[in-house]
Amino acid sequence: MIHHRIENTIDITGLSLTAGRKGEKVKVAVKGFITSNEKLFFTGIRDIYSIFLQQFIQLEECNQFLILRHKDKSADIYINDFKRLLRCISKCKLIPRQLVKKTDIADIVALEFPNIKISKTDAIIFCMRVGWKFGLYFNFTANPNLTRGIELDLSQINYELGYAYRFLLFEEEHELIKNEELYPKMLSDGWFPFIELIGADYKELSNLYSYQWLDQIDGFLKKFDKGRINKMTKSWWSKKQFQDKRKLIEAGISAFLQDRNSGYINCINTLYPQIEGIMGFEFYKAHGKKPSFKKLKEYIRNRAQNKFFSKGSLGFPEYFYEFLDKDVFQNFDLSTGKIDLARHSLTHGYAKQEDFTKVKALQALLILNQIFFYL
Repeated sequence: MIHHRIENTIDITGLSLTAGRKGEKVKVAVKGFITSNEKLFFTGIRDIYSIFLQQFIQLEECNQFLILRHKDKSADIYINDFKRLLRCISKCKLIPRQLVKKTDIADIVALEFPNIKISKTDAIIFCMRVGWKFGLYFNFTANPNLTRGIELDLSQINYELGYAYRFLLFEEEHELIKNEELYPKMLSDGWFPFIELIGADYKELSNLYSYQWLDQIDGFLKKFDKGRINKMTKSWWSKKQFQDKRKLIEAGISAFLQDRNSGYINCINTLYPQIEGIMGFEFYKAHGKKPSFKKLKEYIRNRAQNKFFSKGSLGFPEYFYEFLDKDVFQNFDLSTGKIDLARHSLTHGYAKQEDFTKVKALQALLILNQIFFYL
């Protein structure tokens, strides 16, 4: 670990967000996170490098650094090879020293520096590289020149750093959800950014929609073979809510793996009611009564928010609430002919037979898997 110490550094308040002449008011960010996609990143990183790093390393050799500026104006500077520890939620069972791939990660909760001590009164500047992108996190809220008695919540700092790393690693997924043209098209076909798809599959799927190559969806579906489905579902039985319905759920899984139309029909008919039933039982245990559909959706969202509580989590609780509302629990209208496959149209027998497809069968499995992570 490359470590340097500077005994006396200049006072830094934050990064200016607006320009101003002498005597004019400007906006200053005391805390924030910016990426190399933003112009402000390059302005800020240039000044930080010249003040703290220039005497220790060439710009081209610097991939990451951590600067801790202390209350006495001294600073500890760590460059390139210091250890970072990620706290993650895994999609599958992992053993010690196993290689963890991006596709194994359900969410990144926090980032820590196991060999570096951060004080509650430190100013923090952390620059990281993830792939070809950089991110800059800064926090000057404990600056004694700005406030009195303000100390950092170090556990919250770890969550914020986790958000920063997660955003860089999964930036494409976050940007896709903000795409006002592409995301609604995918969502209307039932393609939510499910945890199982995050990492590579959702990006591949979005490309098919972006380039209008929807005739290649069948090729995308082929990767969800017996091995992939078993890997996704084998941990379900560790939770009582799934174990109590194991025979029913396994019948749905078995039907899907038959890889024919009759199997997809049976899979959908079997699994869709379980989506409601698993969470409905949980609501009843908590409140002693059967929930309305509105209450059930809110309950699922609340469970998701409790599990994936950090900002920008890959569980996307609010977006899943919208997905349940507009897709899974949507109403149908016989007068207009709007009878999309959903819980209500299926249960009442109005769903159209042509909607019982492999896509919808797979989505039923993905919805159950999403709920598994929310419990």
